[in-house]
Amino acid sequence: YLQLVQAYPDFFFHLPKSARTAKVCRTAITGMGHNSIAEAVAKRPQLLHLLHTSLYDHDTCLAYARAVFVNGESDQPAATGLANHHQLQSSLEAVCSVPHLLRWHDVCEIVIPARPLSLRYVPDELLTYELCLSAVTKDYGAFDFVPDRYKTQELCMLAFARDPYTFSLKIQTVSIFGFVDHTVFFIIAQL
Repeated sequence: YLQLVQAYPDFFFHLPKSARTAKVCRTAITGMGHNSIAEAVAKRPQLLHLLHTSLYDHDTCLAYARAVFVNGESDQPAATGLANHHQLQSSLEAVCSVPHLLRWHDVCEIVIPARPLSLRYVPDELLTYELCLSAVTKDYGAFDFVPDRYKTQELCMLAFARDPYTFSLKIQTVSIFGFVDHTVFFIIAQL
């Protein structure tokens, strides 16, 4: 596939995932006229989902996050010229790319406010109270992925205010299994 991509860089979009090695990806990006993978992803964010995950370095992931979540560019596969039958596969690959994308705090700060449920993929060492608060503020469902150490009264009340019914069911489930702590009692007392 390497020789094919050297001669026809745009054929890269039609290669099966197993053929998109790091070397083939770099060759295609260079053949498309880009100086770096980060530059290519900044201009065409949908490329990230096609790249071998070993190429997900900080600059490339940050370029993707800025292009899609700050500048609002499309990361949909249709923008690459792919046929419809490839769109579903590429969308599934995008989901698999999220853990590789969220390996740097500055990237997490851009992605999580836009896609709060991606909090589940943030490595523990990168989680902060502010990141959890941002996620729960946008989508109370992100509360499920907040570590116990960040489940403060403020965060619990925020989740409860956003969806009292679901949150009270979670309290009942937690109570049944005996994991009720002072935060849950505080919320119940506020009712």
